[in-house]
Amino acid sequence: MDQKLCEDYLEKLSGEPEISENINNKKILAEYMHRSISETESDLLELETEGYLTILPDGKISLSDEGIKKGRCIAKKHKVLECFFTEMLGMDPETASKEACEIEHSASDDTIKKLNEYLNRPGRCQGRRQGPRRTPCSEENAERLTLCNEGEKLKVVGVGGRPGRGFRLNDLGIVPGEKIEIIRKLDRRALLVKVKGSEVAISPEIANTVFVERRKE
Repeated sequence: MDQKLCEDYLEKLSGEPEISENINNKKILAEYMHRSISETESDLLELETEGYLTILPDGKISLSDEGIKKGRCIAKKHKVLECFFTEMLGMDPETASKEACEIEHSASDDTIKKLNEYLNRPGRCQGRRQGPRRTPCSEENAERLTLCNEGEKLKVVGVGGRPGRGFRLNDLGIVPGEKIEIIRKLDRRALLVKVKGSEVAISPEIANTVFVERRKE
């Protein structure tokens, strides 16, 4: 399996655990990867052979530590590249995301680190884009909100996703630097979180665009 295909699978599976936990979602995974279901099943077996995941007897998928690490690494590369394209080059979000998908696989860790430092430098202005600014992850241990557990106290370090979601997060007060707590995991992977003293429910699609770090208290 080539590097791009492998990383695309791991990025998708680590970012959307609901696909791994439901065998019926293999169809969704196949559609996302532009592969047939039989090709996807064969690809998953190859990823299992390479040690990135385990296919359980009930058909569910369990990512190994290495699979999670690789998936999160490529997701971070995508986020930093997408932010650079929208913030600094003025690309529209859809085009920026497509370009990031192509480049993320060949961009070195050092390149991504330097881009991230540049985007986080003090005094940087927002540039040509209007509306909520997508904030790159400045923390090495940042992870998606959807991967955290009930009761965990967190700090938002970055937000991203499709156009319009940033406005929704701003309205809820879920912005970089804000402290939040996961109160409860709801049906269909929605979350009930506490922010600014209030409890709010957010969809899994929205939660998946929020990057957090665990607070040390």
